[in-house]
Amino acid sequence: MPLPSPLPTPEALAASFDPGSLERGRRYQREGRVASLDYNAPRSLITGKVRGSGGRVYACIVRLLPDADLGSRVVAQCACPVGYNCK
Repeated sequence: MPLPSPLPTPEALAASFDPGSLERGRRYQREGRVASLDYNAPRSLITGKVRGSGGRVYACIVRLLPDADLGSRVVAQCACPVGYNCK
């Protein structure tokens, strides 16, 4: 599944997520756990569904916010138990 473009820079991702969450998110993507993905460019909004470690599917909403230093900042909400800026 293609990812939206333009993507946040690696620096923006590192500033938005703790290293463990960032690595788990990358692993979930590599493992094909992203069940759906929709990018609304005018709203800088990404919505999707992700299969968690227990097989349950969680709804995710990601907003890309302008940031003078990083280009963009990532703010994410998820229906999983973590709920905010998780994997």
